[in-house]
Amino acid sequence: MKSHKLVCDELSQDVCETGFMANNSDEFFGHSIKIHREGMGWSKNEFAQKLRDAGLENFHPTTVTRLEQGTRATRLNEAAIIAKVLEHSIDSLVNFTYPYEDLEEAIDFYDHACRRIVWHEKAAAIAYADAISEEQALSAKLLSDDSISDAERELSEKAIARFKQVVVENRIDHWEEVMREIEVDDEEEFYDFRWEAIRNEREARVKAASNGND
Repeated sequence: MKSHKLVCDELSQDVCETGFMANNSDEFFGHSIKIHREGMGWSKNEFAQKLRDAGLENFHPTTVTRLEQGTRATRLNEAAIIAKVLEHSIDSLVNFTYPYEDLEEAIDFYDHACRRIVWHEKAAAIAYADAISEEQALSAKLLSDDSISDAERELSEKAIARFKQVVVENRIDHWEEVMREIEVDDEEEFYDFRWEAIRNEREARVKAASNGND
């Protein structure tokens, strides 16, 4: 199987050398399919069989030939199945992206990620200082305030114990270890956390502790 970059390079070269497809979306779509099919290492017969297995029952090698030549129009539902079999989006098959655009996108993503690293490091330092301050205030309150209920005191003591556990750990190492253990499919959810999720988790801990006191 050819790499995505090699497939894009070949498609780019064809566009530049032949100048075709400028006003013919069927021709472009067909040639794009051909390049990606060959990139997967499939013959027309193998590709036709995969399309039939995916639900396009009337697709045969001759159909693939007409499709790749741009002489057969493609329905939207057919295009969706073809794209899925080729492991690409419909958009990537009908709207060619030149390799330099992919590089620009990768550079922008890298630069943005680095900016977020700096921002998160600063946010982590502020949050760490806040946690120390809040722990000191809560500990002082527990010593001086006799009006605190038993339930509130228990929750406060648990929070302080959790604080002492967290601050002595290297949390970067902790989360990198967690990352290594999760499934690839769960990576997006792991990174895409929201403050709402954090609040919900905290509320669940408080509720569980309260239920334990009932």
